[in-house]
Amino acid sequence: MQMIPSFPGFPENSRVWIFQADARIDTNAADMIRKAMEDFLSEWTSHDKKMQAVQTIFLEHFLVVALNEEAAGASGCGIDKLMRAVQNAGHTCGIHFFDRTRIVTWLDNKAQLISLDDVPGLVQADTPVFEFHHIQSLSDLKQFCVPAAQSWIGNRIKARA
Repeated sequence: MQMIPSFPGFPENSRVWIFQADARIDTNAADMIRKAMEDFLSEWTSHDKKMQAVQTIFLEHFLVVALNEEAAGASGCGIDKLMRAVQNAGHTCGIHFFDRTRIVTWLDNKAQLISLDDVPGLVQADTPVFEFHHIQSLSDLKQFCVPAAQSWIGNRIKARA
């Protein structure tokens, strides 16, 4: 199982945004989100410069957007446009991408969304968790999935010992 999304043809220093859904993204929702994001990305600009960006739905829980900043970089207003587009894309199918009360872990050979309250009972030190708040570039994606003990969740695991 590949634990990181790939973006062939995009440089390693491409900027990345990862949005975790508050529910599993099923096939119908994925189709709606992809369509909405493709429409947005095909017209995305920042200070009137066309952005070169792609997106993917990953492991039925993440929307990942990569931007080739060598072509054009994102300004604050360009990033604001992206945040609104993601929020609107999720809204079309009842998915929220800005809920921080859950995490995605790798349990029973699949990605599973769990509540932070359930971490102490389900997650062990070596349980893979998807941690994305620190990821800024494609090269950072190597650190997308880490053992729970090496993530901020590690504190919740130690607290129960």
